[in-house]
Amino acid sequence: MEETLKYGKLAHGLSWVLHPFLQPVYLMGVLLTMTTFALYPANVKFYLLWVVALYAILIPVLSLGVLHSLGRLSSYRVDDRRERLLPLLIGAVCYVLCALTLSKIPSAIFLRKFMVAAACCELLCFVVSLRWKISLHLTGMGAVVALLVPVCPGSAHRRRGALLPERLGVPSLLPVHPVDFFRHDCLPPGDHL
Repeated sequence: MEETLKYGKLAHGLSWVLHPFLQPVYLMGVLLTMTTFALYPANVKFYLLWVVALYAILIPVLSLGVLHSLGRLSSYRVDDRRERLLPLLIGAVCYVLCALTLSKIPSAIFLRKFMVAAACCELLCFVVSLRWKISLHLTGMGAVVALLVPVCPGSAHRRRGALLPERLGVPSLLPVHPVDFFRHDCLPPGDHL
């Protein structure tokens, strides 16, 4: 019994650390320190991090508070799939607004595309939540992994193009391949697949 309680606390702690609100900020931290974005001046990095924190954490958390105070949410955990619909739409709008705000920095096109992709993930979760309950934590983590694979610096697999599904015999189900969507904006010149 005591061991179950211990694992329950660990799972709860991991749930907070890997919360979908925090994942974009973690990813920005990685991008701003381990990619070509590390070359940006400190004030630009701070601006980018602040904009992402504002639209990915602050505004959605405040909107949850407003929805809870208006009686639209029974708890802040948002466990009921029907109660998730409005917060997911608010999240999608926040990511689109973040992308528009980031458009003030022309060289940050990759980050804008990341925010649009995050809005698409929110909308996908919205559509799925109309009928089923979906794990928002795993959706967010899957999106982060999908984003980091093509930008992984120095990856021999990326240089050989081994990560492309068509090279593995798997047809792409998307009209635009995700690697094609991001690769030209984040890799150094002459280092495209």
